[in-house]
Amino acid sequence: MLLLQFLELIINDFNLWPTNVLLAIFVDQLTDQSIETIAAFSYGNGIPLRLLTRFVTLCNRLWTHNSSLQLYTLYHLWKVEAYTLHHATYYDVGRKELCWINGDNHPQHEPTTNGEEAAAAGITLGFECTEHDEVIIAKLNELQDEEFMFDLFH
Repeated sequence: MLLLQFLELIINDFNLWPTNVLLAIFVDQLTDQSIETIAAFSYGNGIPLRLLTRFVTLCNRLWTHNSSLQLYTLYHLWKVEAYTLHHATYYDVGRKELCWINGDNHPQHEPTTNGEEAAAAGITLGFECTEHDEVIIAKLNELQDEEFMFDLFH
């Protein structure tokens, strides 16, 4: 299946993704915080780790093996710490609200705030509101024919 098509099946159109996540993936310098932002958004919205790693490696030439290890570590910690509340926050695209990543033994998709507070938090969506929209569109166009092979055993 095509990589971008698969991502959009999971999380919808890229213009519905938070701007800070798109900038972290496509444009910004990699920091521990930007990698955690990418990881939280992706984990919370159900992007498989292998798919995410492939995607960000293709999108950001600064992505390194250590960046992938940090993603893996965050995904692993959030999964195995089943009794922990409030690991991190992420924007849930389907619910259109800021939510907590909780351990598996707690409610998932717990909103961090009510809808009015989330709107006041100033979460902008998409890349068209940035000065980097052409860069992001060009990178997405480069990936149009990129395939992702499902591996049901991993």
